[in-house]
Amino acid sequence: MQLILGRLTPSERAAYVLREAFDSPYRQIAETLHVGAANARQLVSRARRHITAERDTAVSTASHQHFLQTFLSAARAGDLTDLEEFLAGNSPLP
Repeated sequence: MQLILGRLTPSERAAYVLREAFDSPYRQIAETLHVGAANARQLVSRARRHITAERDTAVSTASHQHFLQTFLSAARAGDLTDLEEFLAGNSPLP
């Protein structure tokens, strides 16, 4: 999780997690991020490249914990609303 937080922009992170972890359709990702479907596909593609790159950015412990808790809650409940808001940058850190 820290790798995802540290290497991706908020939009790339949102697109990647929604696609890879929850198999969200690109149309839904596009709606969440307020971009076109082609842009959503591009964000996922860029995210995949960035994850394999050697570039790394420090991520705060609070940010990591908040992401992890939000992700696990979404996975358990099957409700992606809070996760989508967090990943899209619409949800502030606690």
